[in-house]
Amino acid sequence: MDNLIGVALDGVVVLLLSAAIVYGVILQRKLAALQSAQSDLAKLLGRLDAAISQASSTVNAFKSNTQAMETSVRSAAGTSSERAATASAPSATAADVESSLARRRKAVASLAGGGRIEAARELLAAMQAVRSA
Repeated sequence: MDNLIGVALDGVVVLLLSAAIVYGVILQRKLAALQSAQSDLAKLLGRLDAAISQASSTVNAFKSNTQAMETSVRSAAGTSSERAATASAPSATAADVESSLARRRKAVASLAGGGRIEAARELLAAMQAVRSA
């Protein structure tokens, strides 16, 4: 009878150890997935930082162009003799504005296409992957 109790206790210990090993394997897989997601997140944050830097430089360029245009408008609003002399300037100013707008559109398109939006989507996907793991 004592032998039967000893075998039963050994069986319980074997079952508990087996459960601990299975839990350890599952936990190891989840930790590996988390580490992988963490490295992906670091790359994603690097891209997001680059996009934000590019957006900041674009905003600064907008500000400097706006100030230059304001200065041009103020100087053009001078005396009437200056107005007569700058009668041909509106076409040059219009061409400058059009080229400036084309550059801005390219900058905005690059931000929207490969910058913050895509980075935000990848960040969301990485976070969802970590959450589901």
